[in-house]
Amino acid sequence: MINIYYNTKNHGFYRTIEWLEYHQISYNIKPILQLTREDFLKILSLTDNGFEDLFSVRKVHKQAFDIYTMNQLIDYILENPKMLKAPIAFNEKHLLIGYDAGEIRVFLSRNHRKEELKLTKNRIKFENT
Repeated sequence: MINIYYNTKNHGFYRTIEWLEYHQISYNIKPILQLTREDFLKILSLTDNGFEDLFSVRKVHKQAFDIYTMNQLIDYILENPKMLKAPIAFNEKHLLIGYDAGEIRVFLSRNHRKEELKLTKNRIKFENT
């Protein structure tokens, strides 16, 4: 099950939903204002660069890194979740912030990705003959 937090229903949000439905992947949608501490900690654990991966770049919010402890910063984010990039899609192993046609494939099983690659190669081979 993919969990999706969104800020506004923008192009990236709709593309993410469309892709998940096309691939028949179950998902749960929540507005970013309903972000829980548990989900935020899970999201944070899946980032490569910690908090910085999640913020919409704003100088005011960057100052929060310097003045808050980690727990205070988490509380600050949960009180002001609209500062986060969105949509945020995640499951137990993978995280996608925003929409990226290549990166969203992490939510497919390895076998499914191999099968898609095989079909693509066959299609290219057929088109070149």
